[in-house]
Amino acid sequence: MRILLVDDDSISLSVAKTALRDLSADIVSHTDPREALQEDLPSFDIIVSDFHMPTMRGDEFLDSIRDAAPRVAFVFLTINDSIGIAVELIRHGADDYIQKPIEPADFSYRIQKAIRDKKRELRIAEIEQERRLIDLEKRKLINWRILYASKDARQTEKLIENLSRNINQSGGFLWLDMLTMSMSELDETNYSVPKEVLDMSITAAENSRRLLELTEFIGRIESVDLVTETLDGSTFVERIRTIISDTIVPIAERHDRSVAVYQAPEIAGCCTVDLGRIGEILRELTANAVKYSPPGSPFRIDFDYTSHADKSCIAIRISNVARELQTRNDAGDPIVGIPYDYQELVFDLFFTIEAFPQYIEDEAWTDGAGLYIARKLAQRMNGWISVHSGIDYTIDPPEPVVRMDLILPVDKES
Repeated sequence: MRILLVDDDSISLSVAKTALRDLSADIVSHTDPREALQEDLPSFDIIVSDFHMPTMRGDEFLDSIRDAAPRVAFVFLTINDSIGIAVELIRHGADDYIQKPIEPADFSYRIQKAIRDKKRELRIAEIEQERRLIDLEKRKLINWRILYASKDARQTEKLIENLSRNINQSGGFLWLDMLTMSMSELDETNYSVPKEVLDMSITAAENSRRLLELTEFIGRIESVDLVTETLDGSTFVERIRTIISDTIVPIAERHDRSVAVYQAPEIAGCCTVDLGRIGEILRELTANAVKYSPPGSPFRIDFDYTSHADKSCIAIRISNVARELQTRNDAGDPIVGIPYDYQELVFDLFFTIEAFPQYIEDEAWTDGAGLYIARKLAQRMNGWISVHSGIDYTIDPPEPVVRMDLILPVDKES
């Protein structure tokens, strides 16, 4: 047990230490709350602070530490016996208050009780969070079954529908009519056009060209050239790590996401891949993770050497914390988990194209088609992309996560 005592009165500190001597606790004390702020605050079980101090009031001290130590119990000491003041202190975030002068037996009991109550409160919150997440998983499983049953029939329809919608949203080819109608002949070879019409025409034409080029690329993706090379396992992992450090990490950091890259297992075999296309796929998966994760959240990239359909495979995994759902429970609180507008992408296994896609500048394949293209390119290398969602119990408290696996075959060495 670690206890932090803060009181500008050194006599009160001595009395408090004496009262707690039978607890076998590690007790740290300060007469100046500003010095106490330099401690490793999350390492304490409880912080006991006087309310009236000359350099910083107790409520100001609490405000300064609560974000850094949300799981630490906090108890005020006060000479004021006003119930109103005590209630305000509790509302301010304190777990309890103890009135001076300290009575040793009562003080020791109240400190131990505050620690127990805080731990119980945190555990109840964790259990409730887990219950909500489990309930969410059950509901998503039902959605997944419905979506998966019709995925093949909707794949091409969704893609064409989405590209057509984006062309129409930019005015279709109305710009061509407006350009034609607004032209004024200056002489036999020159015409004048209002600048606003010209600017709108250029923007609309560029957007249409982008979408048509994307459609054209999708149409020939089965025959697009691949520059493959066969790499032994260790060389393959080394080259992938270079792609991650040179391409993936900068994208994540530009969007305020941290990246942790984990050790790869030893691979007994060779991979035949187009590393340029692998880099494009990983970039697209990273952009997808950025769009559907909270700002400041961590990414995890690791490798797994496993079997898939009775074949040896290497999986490159990108995991991210899921964005909050856009729904609320009966109490009005937001439900945490995979957002509903992302559920289709997760549980339809990349086959559904978003109706109104988000954009970030790091995407090469936009308008909701990027994940479709990434999967098709992986298939060209006899690979696959799978998506999973679940609960990460290694995070405290547990968090819903999305994991995207780029799975590639490993040929056994003779």
